[in-house]
Amino acid sequence: MIDLDGGNYSTAADTFDAYETYEIYINIGDGSSLTFNSSDQWSGAENLGDDDVIILVSDDDVDAFSAGTFSEISWDFTGDVSSAMLLESGEFSIDDGTSYDLWDGSWGANPNSGLSVVDVTSEELSTD
Repeated sequence: MIDLDGGNYSTAADTFDAYETYEIYINIGDGSSLTFNSSDQWSGAENLGDDDVIILVSDDDVDAFSAGTFSEISWDFTGDVSSAMLLESGEFSIDDGTSYDLWDGSWGANPNSGLSVVDVTSEELSTD
């Protein structure tokens, strides 16, 4: 869990393990006041791949999603935030251009490649 909407629910920094499958939730709430503590930055991004998924949690509806390239994932919204982007290097940004470095290194394969918008978005945080 990477909680950019206040940071109260972020999972402590760790290393992605090649033998684990991850559901990574990035919570942006309404996108108005994002924060990220650099001590929560993960490492081992090269171990992220097609058995993992990155799920964006937002108060706004997502009307489009793309993971058509190796190097980025993007979401487009219908509400106050118009878009969000995550690069393979872990740089996450929304409209205002502020970026947050969520992990060290670059993923081995785009985790969301081939998935649909319903697979990579949520309006609420997972309780698992």
